[in-house]
Amino acid sequence: MPPRYDFEIFSDASDYRKRWTSAADEARSILGHIESSPDSFQKDPEAILESLNAFWVLVLAGVGDATLFGSVHPDEDVREEAQKSETEFKKLITELGMSKSAYEAVNASQTSGRIQDDITHFWMDKMLKEYRREGVDKDDATKETIKRIKEEIDSLKTQFDKNLAQDSREIFVDPEQLDGLPEDFIKRHPVGTDGKVKITTNRPDLIPFLNYSRDSKAREALYRANANRGYPQNGQVMLDLFTKRQELASLLGFANHADHRLEPEMVENGTNAQDFIDRIDSLSRERLNRDLEELAEVGGYAEPKAVPAWDAQYLAIKVQNTKYGFDASSARQYFPFGRVRDGVLASMEKLFNVKFEKRTDVPVWHEDVVAYELLAQGRVLGRFYLDLHPRDNKYKHAGMFTIRCGSRDILPEASLVCNFVQGEDALMEHVNVKTFFHEFGHLLHHIFASGQRWTKIAGISCDWDFIEAPSQMLEEWAYDPETLKSFAVSAQGQTIPDEVIRGLGQSRRAGRASTIAKSISLAALALRLHQLDKYPLDSIDDIDKSTQICVDRYGPHKYVPDTHQAFQFTHLSAYSAAYYCYRWSQVISLDLFTQFAEKGLYDPSTAQRYRKTVLSAGGQDRAKNFVAEFLGRPHSFDALLAYLND
Repeated sequence: MPPRYDFEIFSDASDYRKRWTSAADEARSILGHIESSPDSFQKDPEAILESLNAFWVLVLAGVGDATLFGSVHPDEDVREEAQKSETEFKKLITELGMSKSAYEAVNASQTSGRIQDDITHFWMDKMLKEYRREGVDKDDATKETIKRIKEEIDSLKTQFDKNLAQDSREIFVDPEQLDGLPEDFIKRHPVGTDGKVKITTNRPDLIPFLNYSRDSKAREALYRANANRGYPQNGQVMLDLFTKRQELASLLGFANHADHRLEPEMVENGTNAQDFIDRIDSLSRERLNRDLEELAEVGGYAEPKAVPAWDAQYLAIKVQNTKYGFDASSARQYFPFGRVRDGVLASMEKLFNVKFEKRTDVPVWHEDVVAYELLAQGRVLGRFYLDLHPRDNKYKHAGMFTIRCGSRDILPEASLVCNFVQGEDALMEHVNVKTFFHEFGHLLHHIFASGQRWTKIAGISCDWDFIEAPSQMLEEWAYDPETLKSFAVSAQGQTIPDEVIRGLGQSRRAGRASTIAKSISLAALALRLHQLDKYPLDSIDDIDKSTQICVDRYGPHKYVPDTHQAFQFTHLSAYSAAYYCYRWSQVISLDLFTQFAEKGLYDPSTAQRYRKTVLSAGGQDRAKNFVAEFLGRPHSFDALLAYLND
């Protein structure tokens, strides 16, 4: 059967409901057959695997649709329907995880001696471990309790995400408080009839305002508004979520959710994750102190820890200017959105020898969305969608949303969902150019990792603490002179000058350890909130207390009183205790990049070897194995140490 696309846009919420309920019913029928006819799998050891694959094709597609539409669709009825859909598909996943018949059939298949395929054996081994980890061997009463708790957890996660998607805040400032901001920003923010200017917490407002506004009080007001997103509505939701996760972990024989969540990952448990966080803190502390001293010096603060969080980005920009001669505001002229978008695509076409074709004939969920097809040597590999601008009730961060995991005759599909400035000529901050490369790295990883025989190991199905590495590595292309000169051109037709590129490259050293410190403070928080056996949460206030402990211990700046940062910490939903993976992945990504740094960022042999060995692996092996194959050795901390000492 020729490859085909499975994702379709529906006419309305009613049409969507018909489609997802039909798919859910079909998946439920497959599960019913597994439960009612276990003997049917004895003659053919692959029969259970084919049934499970058919189940996962339906369920992963259902979850993909629900996650996407619940986060981006402009129709409130569709978003509500997506929540219902996601709940039902997650129930099916839980039911399969509790199926003793499925477990026994997979176990019999693995031990039959009739399957010689190593990749299939790896998938089966991974499945069997997951079954045991999720309580397949528990008694029926305990299994019912596990199902109930998992359903409650899924509902709480959905509510947490919904609350954040709907919570965009704003402040109103006097026109003179825009002093320091770029001219194009000021033009996009006219004075209202009340004489005030509205600034929102959406990223096209938030980042430039914290970077350039010379008014510290205005920066503080916007910082606090953003730090309080999700408050108070996420308070009880979070408390219930962490409590339910702990309850589930205890039922399954784990001390806490962190140990339960991290067991299948490279880090293995919460203790190792904490040790890793402390190691990164120790390695970066000396550099962090230097970073903070620079901020205090340009800001006129008596001591480094006196620098408040809302001044950090503004002062970092000043350090870039005074120490490295780089003017971030002036550099924006070379990053009009349209040229950046086209430049990111063109550079990735060149790197991986592929082609992206815009498809105006493909239906989309909003007029801002653009569809593309990815081709290699004339063969279609998959489709992706770019949904890149803010709007009401849309996901507020930046991310890659999996739509379909390509397998066999089904082509992979994914969407980038970001919140960049709107308009072909609208100017981007370089940090958002870097974000574009980062998220596009996730997208390419997903599509290149598809095409597996088994859907469950297609796409980004590798170790969780590796998933950020490919996208982090692609951030390096946002600083590469050859790449920047290919698209960074001002409205006057001037290509970005060499001195600006040098300044950009040198200025990235400013605040390097501060970024790491902020990340590990959040990693420590995510871990602590999921170790309730050690750190009980008796009230919503305890969440803020935990935040203060972690920020003051690991963060670059003191905790800001009367803020509720955990309430808008998006990753607490999907990543739970695994936020450490950003730094774990960075250790790997910096090591991976040494191969490109040595042989050239567009070296075709290195790029194709990287695509084949690392990106295309999907979930068919442990990440440490295919990383070692690409490097010719196990990955190490050496590249991170060089990065910190640069």
